[in-house]
Amino acid sequence: MKKLTSLLAVVSVFTATGLGYVSYKNIANSNNAKEQNMLNKIKSIQKDLKNRQLELKNIQKTLTDKENRKHYLENQIKELETNINDLDGKEKISKDKINKLNADLVEINNEINVDKQNISTKETEIKNVEKKIKDNKKLLTKVLDELFKKEKELDDISNKNRETNKQKEN
Repeated sequence: MKKLTSLLAVVSVFTATGLGYVSYKNIANSNNAKEQNMLNKIKSIQKDLKNRQLELKNIQKTLTDKENRKHYLENQIKELETNINDLDGKEKISKDKINKLNADLVEINNEINVDKQNISTKETEIKNVEKKIKDNKKLLTKVLDELFKKEKELDDISNKNRETNKQKEN
């Protein structure tokens, strides 16, 4: 029995050692697996973090680009508003000039109408004067004709009178 007990004790020690070793191995494997899982999770988290950082940089770049675009568009809007105000001012000036030119045109047209009436009146006066001149020429011609006739008669009478005087003297 002593042998049996010794054998049992030896077997128990070997079994306990084997069980201890197996348990240790299981714990070590379990710890290695947990450690590997943790490392994989850490790598995955690091990879995810890098991806998110890249996304953040892209979003920041896009945001910066959009801000720059916004400022550019705001500047263009201000420039266009300034141009619109300038054009409105020029349009007002042009309208004022057009209104003044229209007023001047009306005044000139009135002057032209007055001048046309004056021309018409002067033409009528000229026609009347020309008619009077023509009538006066006719009258002058008649008077001259009569004058020449009278002068001729006077000359004839004067000649007769001389002849008569010559005859009397002789």
